[in-house]
Amino acid sequence: MGQPLTAHVVAVVPDLRPVADHGHPWLRLDSDGGMHLLGSRPDTARLDVIHLDASGAVTGRTPLPAQLDLAPPTGLLDLACDPSGTSLLLATDPDQGTRELTRLGADGSPTWTRPAPFAGAEHVLYRGGLIGYITDGQGRVGEIDLTTGDLRQVIAWRDGAGQIFVGRDLLFFVHLDDRSQQWGVSAVGALGEPGWSVDGRPELEHWLRHPIGADAKDQLYLTHQGVIARLSADGVPSVVGAVAIASGVPADARWAPYSQWQVDADGSILFAVVSGDSTAVVRLS
Repeated sequence: MGQPLTAHVVAVVPDLRPVADHGHPWLRLDSDGGMHLLGSRPDTARLDVIHLDASGAVTGRTPLPAQLDLAPPTGLLDLACDPSGTSLLLATDPDQGTRELTRLGADGSPTWTRPAPFAGAEHVLYRGGLIGYITDGQGRVGEIDLTTGDLRQVIAWRDGAGQIFVGRDLLFFVHLDDRSQQWGVSAVGALGEPGWSVDGRPELEHWLRHPIGADAKDQLYLTHQGVIARLSADGVPSVVGAVAIASGVPADARWAPYSQWQVDADGSILFAVVSGDSTAVVRLS
């Protein structure tokens, strides 16, 4: 089932108290390989996004608005960052209870705030340039003009819950079809034009239940029982390797889909771990 992957620490950010998502620190990657960590300093409860370049060097810190926290129902739901340190936030409005999008400059100043186009919006994604995406977990993607916050178009797939990932030229929807109750993948271009799809083969189901992300070659990454595979248009999973039982790799990352796994442009898997009062970024290769 593949050779063991090796864990390499690529960055350590001292004095960063991580914000946990089911026990896992938040890490996001940008289109240039930069890394972005959500957390707070030990002396304050305010949330910051720490920006690092691809080598792991800290390049900046963006303070988030004071009203944001991670305590539902009024907290931060998701974020995405671009290489300049600009952040796209999805949060619940503390007064209205509705979900909204906010774009922040690298210094934390708001550029715009808009109501989310979907009442059940779940995630924000960033491809590069001035286009962002917002998803609702039900096969809809809203394309957002990051200059103005305007909704440019909505791409809708077949009915069914699932997750959406951004590659280089394609968007991927990994879904459970409501009608057939089978897992599949649909890939479309940036304008919604058809790409490729894989539907419902029994030998793929255990892989498609646990997608991780996509790389710059428009390959989709999946995991099952500690093994990582990539999937492309031929519909045949190719094993990348096994997550080794090694120091620095969280136990639940070895055998379960780790909620904060990120895939970079080259297909490496990255995640953040807590080490004392510091947060480290680990790459599997």
